[in-house]
Amino acid sequence: MSKALVELDLEGLLLSEEETEKLSDLSEALEVLDCGSNALARRDCNLKKADQVFEYVLMSLKAQASSISMQLYDTTKESIEEWRLRIMAGLMLFLEDPEEYS
Repeated sequence: MSKALVELDLEGLLLSEEETEKLSDLSEALEVLDCGSNALARRDCNLKKADQVFEYVLMSLKAQASSISMQLYDTTKESIEEWRLRIMAGLMLFLEDPEEYS
């Protein structure tokens, strides 16, 4: 991180070790989310694959065990649970009256 600041001629913005560690943790956590979002955006992604991507993202965030990855884990898990509830509700409505969705 410090090397990048020097290369950009921003030496006056040198970060403390703690700040550098937090930025590194954030970068690692965001890489996992980026990988997951790219996998979800693929044309061949279906519900089964999406669920596998979600599980991978959650497992990877939890494995990092930094404070920011745990916050992202909690937030992402909550979003996934809401998404699953909407999918299940839609599926139940479809099974109840399939003609309404055709």
